[in-house]
Amino acid sequence: MFKPVPSDLHIIQMEEGVLRTWKHRHIFEKSRALHPGAEPYVFYERPPTANAKPGLQYVQARAFTDMFARFWTMRGRRVLRRGGWDTHGLPVEIQVERQLGFTGKTQIDEYGMDRFNQLCRESVFTYIQDWEKLIDRIACWVDLNEAYVTYTREYIESLWWILKRLWDKDLIYQEFKVVPYCPRCGTPLSDHEVAQGYAETVDPSIYVRLPLVDDPGTSLLVWTAMPWTLVGNVAVAAHPEADYVIVELELPGGEPERLILAHSLLEEVFKDGPVKAYETFKGKKLKDLRYRPLFTFLLPDKKAHYVILEDFVDAHEGTGLVHIAPAFGAGDMQAAVEHDLPILQTLTPAGEFIPEVRPWSGKFVKDADPFIIRDLEERGLLYKAESYTHTYPFCYHCDTPLLYYARQTWFLRTAQYKDRLVDLNQTLKWFPGHIRDARFGNWLENNVDSALGRERYWGTPLPIWECEACHHQRIVGSVAELSNLAGNDLTELDLHRPHVDEIHFPCPQCGEKMQRIPEVVDTWFDSGSLPLAQWHYPFENQEVFKEQFPADFICDEVDQTRGWFYSLHAVSTLLFGKASFKNLICLGLILDENGEEMSKSYDNLVDPWDLINAHGSDALRWYLYTAGPPGQDKRLSPGLVRGVVRDLTLPLWNVYKFFVTYARLDGWTPSTALTRKLAETSGPRSSLSPLSDELAEGSGSSSSLSPLSHELAEGLGSSSSLSPLSDELAEGLGSSSSLSPLSHELGEGGWGGEGLDRWLLSELHMLVRDVTAAYENHDVPGATRPIQAFVERLSNWYLRRSRHRFWKHEADNDKNAAYSALYETLVILSKLLAPTMPCLADEIYQNLVVSLDPEAPEAVHLSGWPELQADFIDANLRAEMALVRKLASLGHAARNLAGIKVRQPLSEARFSVARAEE
Repeated sequence: MFKPVPSDLHIIQMEEGVLRTWKHRHIFEKSRALHPGAEPYVFYERPPTANAKPGLQYVQARAFTDMFARFWTMRGRRVLRRGGWDTHGLPVEIQVERQLGFTGKTQIDEYGMDRFNQLCRESVFTYIQDWEKLIDRIACWVDLNEAYVTYTREYIESLWWILKRLWDKDLIYQEFKVVPYCPRCGTPLSDHEVAQGYAETVDPSIYVRLPLVDDPGTSLLVWTAMPWTLVGNVAVAAHPEADYVIVELELPGGEPERLILAHSLLEEVFKDGPVKAYETFKGKKLKDLRYRPLFTFLLPDKKAHYVILEDFVDAHEGTGLVHIAPAFGAGDMQAAVEHDLPILQTLTPAGEFIPEVRPWSGKFVKDADPFIIRDLEERGLLYKAESYTHTYPFCYHCDTPLLYYARQTWFLRTAQYKDRLVDLNQTLKWFPGHIRDARFGNWLENNVDSALGRERYWGTPLPIWECEACHHQRIVGSVAELSNLAGNDLTELDLHRPHVDEIHFPCPQCGEKMQRIPEVVDTWFDSGSLPLAQWHYPFENQEVFKEQFPADFICDEVDQTRGWFYSLHAVSTLLFGKASFKNLICLGLILDENGEEMSKSYDNLVDPWDLINAHGSDALRWYLYTAGPPGQDKRLSPGLVRGVVRDLTLPLWNVYKFFVTYARLDGWTPSTALTRKLAETSGPRSSLSPLSDELAEGSGSSSSLSPLSHELAEGLGSSSSLSPLSDELAEGLGSSSSLSPLSHELGEGGWGGEGLDRWLLSELHMLVRDVTAAYENHDVPGATRPIQAFVERLSNWYLRRSRHRFWKHEADNDKNAAYSALYETLVILSKLLAPTMPCLADEIYQNLVVSLDPEAPEAVHLSGWPELQADFIDANLRAEMALVRKLASLGHAARNLAGIKVRQPLSEARFSVARAEE
């Protein structure tokens, strides 16, 4: 006998009860143990860092991953569900710095690297209990007992092996380059990190005179939005084929001055009025013209302060003359190499002017801009100053404006593999698909070498040792190799700084001491290497790695396109020449109810617990799946999640409650064969299920519908004859024509339940077909939205049409068939909902299946996925019933239009259709 179902659904209590049952019965562990030896379904989860509380973005990514892991488990695949923790990198260091009140790297050095790194190690799991509690509460299954941790020596050793393989392929190199650099963090950033930190800002916009040496009354007019870079100026670039002009102006004292700039920018620069242009010429005429330097704090050791010719100059921007400061621009550095220009490094690693820049020594460059502008104005070198609104890169770790800064840095030759990266991307399935070619594809097409090294402390040390005497370099690929070189057993060595820095060995070239270089590895390289490093490959688990690579599926937010997605793709391509995953769902951002991005600075963050405690985790998960396509940004608020409870949870619960209530009253239970067939792992079936036999016994073997005139009673009235509803209804349906067979049956006024049951099972197995196909294609809306539409038809059409069959006193075949049809529907629905609403699905399954059959799988998540019974699908029947439902809907509309209540009988009701087949 089924257990009674309470009239009021207390969602939170129900979900918490299901979670307790899972824990008590070890359901998750049993799920992981299912299907030994079966084909694996592999997903990688981007490892989070537990040094802050989890937010809604994590809930979204975790829920999407969980739904596919549950589905493929029910389909008979073996899913390991291994979790992991990201524990290195700047976010961890910055949080510890804030706790200590530090504002820069020098304070870390004074405090002690060893003590600082120990605090970093401790901080990464500060909120681990919050993460574990939330993961459990949102019913997402992930194995945290065997989770990999990126700071472990096993993980680091695998990274060392990877790095040595890349070194041997000549894919790691060191070079003096202009890189995006954070002066507060004191380290370069990779391009994909830079891409996450752009923001709109206002900077100075100044036009500066550079007087010519041989013509003191004439000046080059240059523009810049970074006045601080002028201190390092060594040249001016002009486009050789662009048109330039000399204009003449009157100075305030009445003396004339002449300025040189691009002809195309005259109106833009001289907005206040017309100017006289008395000579026009090509830019190549300016070649080698010498000008007086703006500043002489540093004396160049090479020829400097003259005009060079460069094709990169845009004659439609600024003044068409570009000031060159090689230490602060990639294009400028390239020009310096080509023209053998000096490089004036005027800044410290903290982004402050060096002592030689006497007036502003120690001042942060952005703060020095107003003083530099004032100095230029006082010396008559400033033509005009304005403001300039533009997007500028900020460090996404600490919000400090980045500087493009010449540094000696380690790089990966990712640009060398650009074509292979692009080609492999074409083999991947992205959802939504346009991101593959547009956002990600364009990124790959414009790929540049990735900055690998970080001038920081808490990270995987780059395993490169350099001779202090001859500068010979050697990379180490394992602890065993390092032990052999050092002549000591280092199996217990902490592979972090400063411990690994203290390991030395003789240089094979000259015999002097080899010292490890100070850099650590970009933490994105850590997470991009997880397919190997999580298994300590190749030192252990070689067969497991081969089985678990590549992944069938990964998922995360769109901002990971140039982060984790790229790192996974790049590491695998450079190492193996193949992709590390096959399918990818790229999720949109979660917005507040007003459509604004959630942020601490906006004070609009929504705590996941507020939504869960109000409406449950099932409803939150369902909303995330169905609110829009995965790649679309989603608004989220308590009211929107409440809509799931109203539109799906409660209608389904009411159908379930109705069934159990009347089944208990009648003492009805399904046959053992039926419950067993529905509970077990389904296999292919060529014949109808036991239910089909019950239906045949209950209502006859006819395949056509019996009369259903009463189905229209609420929509068209209780009259058994059909007459015109109104002119408006006739116009809406089209001109009169012959009625379809079902329509004639409706007019005869009889009743029969077989047609409804067959229609319901036809709809049910169409649902099984469509939802299964959607899951196999990683189509989240297709796997969810049809279920909600089916529940609406089940509740508002089938059950309303069938209620009197359950209410009647006699327990005839028609009543048994109705119970059987509704029972099979609810059990199959519990399975279809299991991946997405895991608590509600198991609550229904426990009562309908487990309570009756002690040999059934003890949770819906341990059962098999519903097998499609294609012979139940009847397209003609579906079309007939769609017509009936449409007519009922039009009947309601006509009554509303005429102001006639639903239960008021009509003397006549008539309908017509455009074609008989409709």
